[in-house]
Amino acid sequence: MKTMNKKYFVRALAMALSILMLLSFAACAGDKNEDAGNNTPTLDISTETDELKPVFSGNTYDGRDFIILCRRDTDEGTYKSDIIINEITQSSSQVDKAIYDRNITIEELMDVKFTYVEVANETKFTQSINAATMSDADTYDLIAGHGRYVFKGVLNGFYMDWNQLEYVNLDAPWWSQSAREEWTTTSKRLYMMNGDLSYMSVGSANVMYFNRDVFSNAKITTPYEHVKNDNWTLETFEKSVRDADAAMVGDGSGLPETDTFGYGTEAWRGPIQAVYSAGVSTFAKGGDGKFSIAIDSNRVTDAFGDYQDLVNNSGAVYYAGIGIGAARDHFMNEVYAYFDDNVKSAVEFNGSGLNFGIVPWPKYDKDTEDYNSLVGSGTNTFAVLKNTSEDNRIRISDVLEAMSYYGYKDVIPYYFDTVISYQASQDEYTYEMLQLVRKTLHFDLGHYANFGGIGDIGKDVIEGKEGYGETISTALTAIKGNVKMELEVWYQLDD
Repeated sequence: MKTMNKKYFVRALAMALSILMLLSFAACAGDKNEDAGNNTPTLDISTETDELKPVFSGNTYDGRDFIILCRRDTDEGTYKSDIIINEITQSSSQVDKAIYDRNITIEELMDVKFTYVEVANETKFTQSINAATMSDADTYDLIAGHGRYVFKGVLNGFYMDWNQLEYVNLDAPWWSQSAREEWTTTSKRLYMMNGDLSYMSVGSANVMYFNRDVFSNAKITTPYEHVKNDNWTLETFEKSVRDADAAMVGDGSGLPETDTFGYGTEAWRGPIQAVYSAGVSTFAKGGDGKFSIAIDSNRVTDAFGDYQDLVNNSGAVYYAGIGIGAARDHFMNEVYAYFDDNVKSAVEFNGSGLNFGIVPWPKYDKDTEDYNSLVGSGTNTFAVLKNTSEDNRIRISDVLEAMSYYGYKDVIPYYFDTVISYQASQDEYTYEMLQLVRKTLHFDLGHYANFGGIGDIGKDVIEGKEGYGETISTALTAIKGNVKMELEVWYQLDD
């Protein structure tokens, strides 16, 4: 493995490339390149202003380490390399190179040095946070962890309000407005955040994959057409699942080794996403600052009931406890015509040779305003320790704004164009579908906080958890007391 070790040459080259890309960005931001191998990919930001640029303090920081506490990468997910790449090798992807160049650019611009501390699991992550809050200030500059782990730290009072980070422009498009809206307390405090610091803010979003060969061979209308006709609903999906199931050849055993299905799903995908198909969040904030349970409605119960019927009766299959890895293998082995998973799985599917397409997860019905692409809580979620010193807040805000801005400008486009649109699923629609997913990303408070188990309610209803009953409505009746009790802890953050 040959490593590039001419550090200063690489840094100078990265800076030069960054300047060139800044000059050309406004001219090409709305265009999709036809040859990702020869051109810098671009991201369609036509709904945003090209004039928006970050504002930094102008300070430099004498080479001081910028220390990130993060999870260790595993085979099941990218928990470090989405934000930190230490070196470029012959096997490095274009996205790896983009992250490496981004960080080098920031290091040169602000005279900092990115370093990190890895932890292996939730217990060690929590222990590290606890120790840091009880020690001297500035142990870590950034916390990057599983959304639910980070949220526990929010409730424990470990983190500072992002509105106190002077040079972080939360109005900018490189910060998630969904996360900001969902996670802001009633007194306008924001203790954790997400955005283009990490491409996994898109990579962990739920989408619907489909086997294009099944639809082409059977001459079935593709979901692309349903999306374009604004008819991509649960009803349309159910009919499409039945048509696809009829076109496939299986033995009727219900076993993935020998049978085939129009749709296959796993615990943490379809049942979780289906709760949001009616276009709602878990909670709605009232004028009194209190939250009502927005999914406690006939509309959501009906939408999820339709999904249950689909899974149980329409050539679909849900294997409880199968695990996401095994479910992905089934899709790659052409057991399913449809399969819901995160955007990031496109890279793995590409390696299988499967001819697949990507669309948003379907809406409940035509009255649903838009798709609701849930970003799973397993993605890196970011926080800054409350005991961060006053002087260090300016440095942290400078670096975070730069990470997210250059991620937006230089990394996310490579993730879309190089990793997904071109290398993975090469067709004329994929890029457009992924842009649609990006515009409908949803960082639901209930999914991350999981008050009273409400974030898992779809999975638990499908699997018949004891005491939950058979519908979203009956399940909410069973857990509502605990949900409201745990919400009180959230309200206390405003005291």
